[in-house]
Amino acid sequence: NQCSTPEMKKVVDAENAERTKNAMGKGGNQINTIREMFVAQVTAPPPGKKNSGGIGTLLTHPDTNLPLNPKAPLGPEFKFDSGKDIRADLFDWMRSKDNPFFARSFVNRIWGHYFGIGLIDPVDDFSQANPPTNARLLDALAKEFFDHNFDIRHIERTILLSRTYQTSSVANDTNRFDKVNFARAYVRPMLAEVVVDVVNDALGTSETYNFIAANKGEKNPAANANVVDGKRMTEIGSSRMTNQNLAYALRIFGRPPRTTACDCERAMEPALPQTLFRMTDPGLLQKMKSPTNRVAMLLKDKNRSDEQVLDELFLATLTRRPQPDEIATFNAHRKTTGDRASAFTDVVWALINTREFILNH
Repeated sequence: NQCSTPEMKKVVDAENAERTKNAMGKGGNQINTIREMFVAQVTAPPPGKKNSGGIGTLLTHPDTNLPLNPKAPLGPEFKFDSGKDIRADLFDWMRSKDNPFFARSFVNRIWGHYFGIGLIDPVDDFSQANPPTNARLLDALAKEFFDHNFDIRHIERTILLSRTYQTSSVANDTNRFDKVNFARAYVRPMLAEVVVDVVNDALGTSETYNFIAANKGEKNPAANANVVDGKRMTEIGSSRMTNQNLAYALRIFGRPPRTTACDCERAMEPALPQTLFRMTDPGLLQKMKSPTNRVAMLLKDKNRSDEQVLDELFLATLTRRPQPDEIATFNAHRKTTGDRASAFTDVVWALINTREFILNH
């Protein structure tokens, strides 16, 4: 329930103000403010009366009309005690070894995030009709996750250091048609937030998010001192961002409005607006002309040859050096372009419009 009394609202506002004060200047992401209060007030219906099923009441058995305690799927019943929040029991069960769902579901989501396809896919569809492609691997990852006290970084490190994750996306005769056994890496689009970040990394630029104050809806940088421009898009909550150009980029690259809790809400398919954005978006083109971007900084060093600058731009975008035919193409273009900065700006524009840049592979 929302703060139900003026007294409760004063307590919540004071706590939020203290959290904001303590977070100032610490370079954090977002303050975890208190936005609602939960009151565990549960009553059973009077004898002979049916339960209305409303908030604060227990459901009843249809035959005996006795109150029914809530029960976890394939888990224990939870009993209400005076002054006790029953959600604590639910939380304890969720992270216990007796819960057969949580660890398997979570590691499957992490696997799906890094591989583009889960061991159970779609990652939300855990059912007997949709078994895992490798049940032993899923169980082993779940056990590893539980044994390390649900350490997300540990299970990510385990997956990323595996030989499976490090396989090439280049198919050979034995794995060319493999779609489910992870015999090779699968080419897939990047998340919308990652697209924003890698474009800025390639160009040597940063983002302006135009945050709004959390309470009044007004532009107020002081209220957001702990959320500063220059952060990565993957760190930012979209609900506090008013940069419409950035919101458009996130939308066309598939970031969902989060109206449901289903992973299927995020679109991961390539689309024509994504290509047009990288080719013609005015904000993106303006970043390419910025006097402080990567090209400008590289060209300030007069001792750098064209070949060295070209190497740096390839490494910043495609994480590799140019091939001989790519060097020849650049040299031909350089001869027809009088302005050195324009020539290298063209190179960056061409590189971020390649499939090699925009796809995970």
